[in-house]
Amino acid sequence: MQKEGEMKWIDVNDKLPHDGQIVLVQTTLDNACWSYDKIDRHRVCQFCAGKTNDGVTASGVSEFADQDDNNLVPYRWDWRVGDFFGQDVSHWQAIIDTDGNEI
Repeated sequence: MQKEGEMKWIDVNDKLPHDGQIVLVQTTLDNACWSYDKIDRHRVCQFCAGKTNDGVTASGVSEFADQDDNNLVPYRWDWRVGDFFGQDVSHWQAIIDTDGNEI
């Protein structure tokens, strides 16, 4: 349980959210998709786990969040008007409800 107002950014290299969890992310992109967003690199996204290249090869099926030519890691971040490749996010944090519990 986090205290009110406490922000805990987690490096994606240290830990990832659970599949389907909605979190606040910090992107690594310079313009975060549109020119009017050049300063704001924070988005609310849903974490989508995927398969590694080996998993894709073994299954013969490539899906949305899987590691592929452009997505360098086996996950993506789904945003309401699109998505970010896994490597486009450097940090994330859980969204906390008014009682201090992770959503």
